[in-house]
Amino acid sequence: MNVPRSIPSMTTFGRSYEDALDVLEAECVGASEALRGVPEDVYGGPTRCPPWNVKGLVGHLWRDVDRIVAYSGGPGSGPAARAETDAVSYWRSYDPVVEGPLISQRSSEVADRFSTGADLSTSFARHWPECIAAARAMKPGDVVRTRLTWIRIDEFVGTRVVEATVHGLDLAEAITMPPWPTPGGLAITHAILVALLGDPPPASLAADEIAFIETATGRRPLEAAALGELGAAADLFPLLS
Repeated sequence: MNVPRSIPSMTTFGRSYEDALDVLEAECVGASEALRGVPEDVYGGPTRCPPWNVKGLVGHLWRDVDRIVAYSGGPGSGPAARAETDAVSYWRSYDPVVEGPLISQRSSEVADRFSTGADLSTSFARHWPECIAAARAMKPGDVVRTRLTWIRIDEFVGTRVVEATVHGLDLAEAITMPPWPTPGGLAITHAILVALLGDPPPASLAADEIAFIETATGRRPLEAAALGELGAAADLFPLLS
């Protein structure tokens, strides 16, 4: 089995910090625009991320970007702090079996603050620009303390791009709209997943970024061709959940 390797800093693997923030902004814009005019009954519909319904999933997106504000300026944060993880090893800093229920609960708590899905979506559209503005006020090398680890803000923004891109695909599927991932969102998410795998994706998935991303995150099963190409590395799937 391959040992997953890390990637260089977000500021050196092909994108500047500002570029990564632009990508996150574009992903948030896509989600906000898709939610405009969604009928209220749709918010109660199921998603492929149980136990969330559509409203719960939007609550999770709200909280994903809110973590930038929540973690910035905390005790010990700043350029002098030492990072423990990057945009890849961050995903190994928690046990999804243990942490998953807590994440689900806190995202549902966000959703429950709002009487309607429309109110939540309006808040999301107002809140994510504030979160990105907070990130733009920081320097790429500033280190923040998440609930479980220390990480540079540029690396943390990379994880937010993954969250926005993958859950944007979930949201599109749930509200039956064509997916809206940006080229930048797909590229950053793809790069992080490849680093987690430790090798290029199997040839049967290499030509379709969305298929690779959804397979790597457990949204699609590994097809027979990919299983054969991956060999023992198939045990790594899903690469994150």
